[in-house]
Formats: sequence, structure tokens, C-alpha cells
Amino acid sequence: MIGTSLLFSGSIGGLISPFDTITPTAGYSLRNLSLSYNGDVVLVRRDSDSAFQAFKANEITNGTLSNYLTTLGSSTHSQEVTNDLEPDVSLVCSCDSGSAGVLEAQDVLYIDGFVFAWYDQFGTNHAVQTSAASQPKIWDASTGLVTKNGKPALDFDGTNCLSTPDYIVQLSANNATVFAVRSVTSVANGEYLLTEGDVESPYSSNFILGSSDGDLVLWVNTTEFGTVTVAKQDLLSFTYDGTDFQAYLNGTASGSAGSATVNSEVFNRTAIGASADLSTGFFTGKIQEIITYKSDQSANRTDIEDNINDYYDIY
Repeated sequence: MIGTSLLFSGSIGGLISPFDTITPTAGYSLRNLSLSYNGDVVLVRRDSDSAFQAFKANEITNGTLSNYLTTLGSSTHSQEVTNDLEPDVSLVCSCDSGSAGVLEAQDVLYIDGFVFAWYDQFGTNHAVQTSAASQPKIWDASTGLVTKNGKPALDFDGTNCLSTPDYIVQLSANNATVFAVRSVTSVANGEYLLTEGDVESPYSSNFILGSSDGDLVLWVNTTEFGTVTVAKQDLLSFTYDGTDFQAYLNGTASGSAGSATVNSEVFNRTAIGASADLSTGFFTGKIQEIITYKSDQSANRTDIEDNINDYYDIY
């Protein structure tokens, strides 16, 4: 007999993670989405030498990532000015005990860290960007770990994107449910958070979570669902039952349910932070989590959103 029970807030029945109960198709986060997951969540490129290292969720905040993106630079100071040195400088005396000598300062220098791969915690659809110039940032040399509301995030500066090797939704073949945590720099230039489909002329992408001007929750082949009015951290989500879409903003239905034309996809991938052809609509802001299902999870939506909000404290 089990004498104690483990309680996890925001989970189905209060006992286990909703992601352990109903497995998503794909999940990208800088936290562990499943209680049983302890794998790597991100592969980081160090800007100084283009070296790569994978990190688990706890290693992002426990100093492991920081140490990887830190180097020591030496400079020499006379003994008379040592009291003016910054707190993060360690000193090594290069003199003998009988002379004033000099002190060598070991300055802590931080290096930018960029994301080469954001690992899919439920499969192998890892979101990847091989071009260094187009990789989102996870660590800034000047300010440290990229965060939003105190939690780690990926910074997309309007030139970055990631893409998966296969669909993580594919509306033409599946019902769907999608959840994403993001913050935009401004509603006017939010651009595309998540896209999939055909963006060749005429423009007919199957879905865009977000929109070109950042004021929509969801855009499906010219049909709009839900609105966003303020540039801040939000939980965007939608469900699709094979006929109707319903958009949600921060756990509440946004706009009415309705249908939209769903076309056959042509790119065989999903884009994070850009249009489906990876050529335009680049996202400006921070993305923290994306979870998708190839099924209508309306019955479990509230539990899943509660789990997400319990961690990010969005609303």
C-alpha cells in the first residue's frame, strides 16, 4: 500500500502531469514537460568558437549553461587600484612578499549562446536551425540567460527561425490541439509563432499561430480566429475537431468557433518563428513553450492550460 500520494498542480486529477496521461505529438520547452523526462531540452552553440553542447532543463539554471558560456580574460592592475575592481573579478598577486608588485585580474567574460536544436521531448521532430546567423538566442553576453517572467526563453529577433523534419500537426490529415507560450515585442510586429502548410502564391497556409501583425491568436488560410490587443506574455492555444476551430487566449475562448478551408500541406515540416517556407514573417519576441497534439483535446484543454500557467504564472 502506498502511504503517500504525489500531487502536481495543474494536472489531470491532481495526480500526474497531463503530458504523461495524454502524450503530445511534439513538445518543445526549457522545462521537463513529462514527469518521467530527464533528457536534453536544447543544443546550444557557443558563439566564440562555434562549439556545441546539449543541456538538460535543470542545467539551464543551475550554472552549467553559465559555465559553458564563460571565459576568463586577464588584465594587470597596480596594487593601488585593486579596491576599485568589480566583485566578479578574482585577483592573483604576481609579486613576492617583500614588494608592492602588481595584481593580475581574472575578469569573467560571458559569450552569446544560440540554439542549434530545440529537442522534441515526445519524439524525434527536433526543431533545428543549422545557419548560425538565423539561430535564436538563449544567452546574451551582456545580460545573461534570456528569460520572460523569470523563466528561461528563446529570443527571436526578427531574423531567426527553427524547423522540424516532419509535421507536428498536419491539419489536412488530423484533428489538432496546440498550445504555445510567447511574448511579442509589440502587437504591430509579432509575426508568425508557428506555421505549417503552403505559403506559395496564392497565400494559403493551413495555420499560423499568431499573425503578420501579431494581433491574432490563429490564422487559417485567410480565416481569422481570436484577437490579441496587448504586447505581453500570453498562452495561445486552439482546438480543431475536423470541422471547427476555436482559439483561446490565456485559458479563455477568444472569438467564436468556426470553420476554415484546410489545404494539403506541401513543405513536410513545421516552422517555429517564420512562415512555412522560412522566407518571411519572422517572429520578434520570446518563445518559451510549444506543445501539439494530432487530436482534439478539448476535454483536457483546461487541465493542460492549468499546468502551463502554474509554471509560467501568465494569468
